[in-house]
Amino acid sequence: IDAVPFVPVRVNGEGPFSMIFETGHRGYMLTDCIGAQFGLAQDDKRMVGLETFSIGDTCWHGMRFGLDDTGGLTSFLDRRIDGLLGNLFWMLQCVTPTLDYPSQRLYISPTADAVPPNAYTDWVPMEILGFCPFIPVMINGQGPFRFHIDTGAGPCLLSEAAAKKIGLALGEPCTLRGTLINDPARHATVESLSVGGVEIHDLPVKASLATLLIERNIKCNVDGAIGTSFLKHFAATFDYCGERFGLAGGCHRNLG
Repeated sequence: IDAVPFVPVRVNGEGPFSMIFETGHRGYMLTDCIGAQFGLAQDDKRMVGLETFSIGDTCWHGMRFGLDDTGGLTSFLDRRIDGLLGNLFWMLQCVTPTLDYPSQRLYISPTADAVPPNAYTDWVPMEILGFCPFIPVMINGQGPFRFHIDTGAGPCLLSEAAAKKIGLALGEPCTLRGTLINDPARHATVESLSVGGVEIHDLPVKASLATLLIERNIKCNVDGAIGTSFLKHFAATFDYCGERFGLAGGCHRNLG
């Protein structure tokens, strides 16, 4: 797992190919290059059928994937990308993925009860809006705030309204950059950010001075986003069917 988590997969028994585990994206797709490499026939919706699709020992048969151009992501991340696994992939397969950031492993379980061995998991409710996951978060002891879980984001993000509500001191100007955004922001540090019983202290964040992209997409109030800067300390479990999110691997960490 990198700053953005990449998952090795096999397509029709060949690979490995590198796909992004991206909870900031609803769908799932392969690149046009992979489609061409396998000579996959696409329909009028640019969908292709696969004989097999495998992640580790887990194999699915007869799946259909969309095709898309990931040139923007490839340029932004400066590495090859063969596809993207968004939230609908896990929802439709009825499995529970756990991204273990410290050990750089992905676990796939049929139920959320089959979490990695010896892992104490702190669960919180997970709201699904626009096929994307949201959880309640406490900042500096205040809240709860509605945060999007975005495995494709590096820093944690905070809306301008949420920053004002908690009286957060904003620092130097910066920019939120991505394939679809180039928004003004300010550096800041929160004293604490808590998800259930799990808490990080002295966490650098970026306070957006524009409406967060996810809020524009789902047209619902969003206070911020949990990115890799927080998630990288834990094993994160996405129980889509049970609508709950779990963190394991520690309770209190000071980043100062």
